[in-house]
Amino acid sequence: MLMNQRTALVQPHSTEAEMSVLGSMMLDREAAEKVTEMLQPEDFYHPAHQILYRAMSSMRERNQAIDLLTVQEELRRLGQLEEVGGVPALVNLLESVPTAANAEHYARIVKEKSTLRRLLRAAYEIIRLVDEPELEVQQIVDQAEQAVYRVAEQGQSREFAEVGNLVMSVIAHFDERQHHLQEHPGDFLLGVSTGFRELDWILSGLKPSELIILAARPSVGKTSLAVNIAEHVAVRERKAVAIFSLEMSADQL
Repeated sequence: MLMNQRTALVQPHSTEAEMSVLGSMMLDREAAEKVTEMLQPEDFYHPAHQILYRAMSSMRERNQAIDLLTVQEELRRLGQLEEVGGVPALVNLLESVPTAANAEHYARIVKEKSTLRRLLRAAYEIIRLVDEPELEVQQIVDQAEQAVYRVAEQGQSREFAEVGNLVMSVIAHFDERQHHLQEHPGDFLLGVSTGFRELDWILSGLKPSELIILAARPSVGKTSLAVNIAEHVAVRERKAVAIFSLEMSADQL
């Protein structure tokens, strides 16, 4: 009963932020590019806004201009112009946002509300699991963890990356490393040292946001190597380190 009462309530959303995002996309191409890296159509609460965002995202991918006239024609081509409220609705979107300068801020609000709705759905699912008499407690815990994990996973943008942009990013990395070596001969670190010189030379040190995986056959020293690196970072580099292990106890580590 509690669950039914809760689902009947209006779910978290911001109509104003959604309108501002869509209006910004029609005002400024750069804003459209930034926004589409942050949001998916499902992040919008209103179905009409989902349709509009999907159409404009598709236009951006095809390198088409995005403005009042082109969006109108795209929706007419798709047979969805009336679904979004017709031309007056498009004009209203443009009038709702004076400038596209805050497009990213509006997009973050839309994303946050979308995440809250997903969390709410996960909570409903967990409540339903608790009411299942045939499920063991551990099964409920496992499925609850999966439900929450899916929320976190869906919150990440998964757009295709253009090869040209990736190449430029790699070239910029090599240029940065070369410039660093020229200014500091013999110092090839761009991050935190692992304590192993040859490994530091290959990795340029441990850098923020990187995921480094140690892969090898069982019982060849993966954990020992990881602990040695962690010890060096904590003791020599004076950095905070956390170790999580699903195989060994704290005493064994």
